[in-house]
Amino acid sequence: MKKSLFKKIVAVMGIIVCFSGIAAAASKEDAKNMVEKAIKYIEENGMEKAEVAFKDKKGDFINGQLYVFVINFDGLMIIHPIKANLEGKNLNKLRTPDGIYFIQEMNKKSKEDGEGWVDYKWANPETGKVSPKSTYVKRIKGKEMYVGCGVYTDPE
Repeated sequence: MKKSLFKKIVAVMGIIVCFSGIAAAASKEDAKNMVEKAIKYIEENGMEKAEVAFKDKKGDFINGQLYVFVINFDGLMIIHPIKANLEGKNLNKLRTPDGIYFIQEMNKKSKEDGEGWVDYKWANPETGKVSPKSTYVKRIKGKEMYVGCGVYTDPE
């Protein structure tokens, strides 16, 4: 009887552990850490290897809604692991539903400050709603480009 109860408790704990990882939303800290890790990877391995690593769906740079992207200061998308059709396109004229040129804001933040947060509203693919999003951007040392990673910040 005790052995049976123990097995049930272990099974329930295992289920809780599995589902707690799924339910946990990404945080701003997670996004910033991913950018820092991506910058370090670029510095140690170069852009060619970074592009492969950033696009690896089972790798270290895509985790749920979190992924890194690379844009140059002219607004040209260099690497986008989720929407490859954006690569090679200038996104400076891309606006949020409320008219904010958020790519231009990211360019300015990374160029002038070297790094920081850009807040805007964007359609959340998981909910289908326009939601608050915060993207951390950081300039790649010695290059006219930056790495970014965003996270939806609404409580849903």
